[in-house]
Amino acid sequence: MKNIIILLLSIIEAYSFEQNSTNHKGLIYNGVKYDPKEFPYVVSILIYNETRQSHDICTGALIRTYFVMTAAHCVFNKSLEALEVYSGPYDYIKFQNVEKYYIPKNYDNDSPAVVADICLLQLKNPFPTVKKFIEIGGHPDEFANDAAVKCTNIGFGGIDNKGNMGSEGLRMDTKVKYGENACKVQVGKNICVRKLERGKWHVKEIAEVQ
Repeated sequence: MKNIIILLLSIIEAYSFEQNSTNHKGLIYNGVKYDPKEFPYVVSILIYNETRQSHDICTGALIRTYFVMTAAHCVFNKSLEALEVYSGPYDYIKFQNVEKYYIPKNYDNDSPAVVADICLLQLKNPFPTVKKFIEIGGHPDEFANDAAVKCTNIGFGGIDNKGNMGSEGLRMDTKVKYGENACKVQVGKNICVRKLERGKWHVKEIAEVQ
């Protein structure tokens, strides 16, 4: 069964992983530093406030030369000038600006259900050294018979509950379950997805399948 790359498209707060927060070593959820050469399509996105005195961080992935896939909630109602996109870890120097972004019409930032939380950023200029792009694919049948699919999680974001941020990016290999029964039994820590009304799906809980 093929691996699925899951990019953490939002800021990961340490409270989601309190069991491991005592030894984070400067990295979100106790992972290890990822290798940008192995995953050249991973980008970090800085989202500045109106005064540019502070910023949030999201993760994205290049799917084509000019297009980055990320989460809609990262850029919802943000100006284009507030966004900086970096190839891999951010350094506040070498970044690309965003020409425009595209959010699905059915995305509702105020809804408690995570529906259509996806976005495409169109860059003004490409990253000249990136020649490999993420492949988007997969099918629900891969999760048939309660199967757990191996995944690689990569992300940038918070490393503790004090607002400190990690700039290096981290990787954690885990497994994911998907379907109506995925979250009925928790074994250790596990990533699972349950069905919502109208056939929609969303991540309910992050965990590691044993």
